[in-house]
Amino acid sequence: MNRPITSKEALLTTARALTAQDGLLKLTVRKLAGAAGVSIGTVYNYFPSKEALIEAVIRSVWLQVFHGQNQQQPQAFLPALAWVYSRMQAAQARYPDLMAAHDHRTIMATSPGLQAMHAHIQAALVRTLEADPHWPATAAKTGLSPDQVVHFALTHLKYAASDHRADCRDLLAILAALLEKEDPHASSLY
Repeated sequence: MNRPITSKEALLTTARALTAQDGLLKLTVRKLAGAAGVSIGTVYNYFPSKEALIEAVIRSVWLQVFHGQNQQQPQAFLPALAWVYSRMQAAQARYPDLMAAHDHRTIMATSPGLQAMHAHIQAALVRTLEADPHWPATAAKTGLSPDQVVHFALTHLKYAASDHRADCRDLLAILAALLEKEDPHASSLY
């Protein structure tokens, strides 16, 4: 007989495995309880609703994707965006319906944890953009704030990942032109 799983992290590990196998949108409390060898009530002790379970799985996946295996964001803005996109693609490859589930407005609108995680990613990219030596001239010329540019970039990246685009070269080319950098296709941004 298998030893039942009883910790929240172990339940999340099992939930990620089920999500990779069947998709996030098919994850249920009952399916998780069965795979973990615990009662449905045990799952509800850690996740008070299916929505809480889905939120925890999404958060767990993104933490694993962005911080697992010694992942480090590049220090320059355009390579950092390319890196974020590569991490989104890695998540999409492992969890095929992740972007569709993540894009569900109800989850994002009602989840302080997911909102905080998104704010963390945005803040890191804003700091990276502000450190770019081309940024002060771009800001003066366009009147855009770093938050506006990063919000635009993240919105595009999420759409591109949901659309299963191979890369984000179009976004990088637009931002390279905005920042008056050399052609991104001629350098090793990717």
